[in-house]
Amino acid sequence: IYAGVGQVLMISQTAMLLEILHSLLGLVPSPVAVVTLQVGSRIFVVWGALFWAPACQQHWSLVLIVMSWGITEVVRYAFYFCSLLGSVPFPIFWLRYSLFMVLYPTGITGEILQVLVAMGAHWKVANPLWYRMCLIILLLYVPGSPGMIGNMWGNRKRSFKKRNAGKEEPQGVVWPKTKSGDRSSMATNRNILAAAAAVGPGAMEAAARITEEKKWRFAYKKHVLDHVTQSLQSPDACLAMA
Repeated sequence: IYAGVGQVLMISQTAMLLEILHSLLGLVPSPVAVVTLQVGSRIFVVWGALFWAPACQQHWSLVLIVMSWGITEVVRYAFYFCSLLGSVPFPIFWLRYSLFMVLYPTGITGEILQVLVAMGAHWKVANPLWYRMCLIILLLYVPGSPGMIGNMWGNRKRSFKKRNAGKEEPQGVVWPKTKSGDRSSMATNRNILAAAAAVGPGAMEAAARITEEKKWRFAYKKHVLDHVTQSLQSPDACLAMA
């Protein structure tokens, strides 16, 4: 298997380092810690075990990681592509938030086995220091693996709830619909704060900082603080921004 997919596997998994950068820059809403853990474990396996140890390249656990990683990414990017088009078919939606129940355990098992094989067949003699480092990194799988699976369970629950809620129009006083068609209180609150900032001392520049914030969920506090600071510059500013 390695002879046929090895080079592609190494290149594609190394390129996933860009996902950490995208998360850091706010281009995607994924938590940096979760993305770093997922991508880091793959980089560790392919460059810290698979590349150096022929025994890893011949071990059956390679099938586990290739199948688990491959299916996960095909479904994930199909989901992203459909999201950009504005509508995700339910089969792709269901696979995106359900396959992890099988693919995460199989992928994690394959990763651990690859490292264990490399440790015994190569690193124990070739580099005892890296052998010890592998032991430490394997220990991180103990809290890290349940954390990643738990994160996906949470995503699944929220996503299914949001998708199902969209089928019935709520009654009574509700949040207005956003451009994406949902009733996000976060988007509404953000627009209200931007509108208030636009009539304050900071004018449109302050409003732009709010509307262009990539990680609003985690960075809104500084904008609220800036809003209060501007409103305290004068009585007129306070009344205008209220």
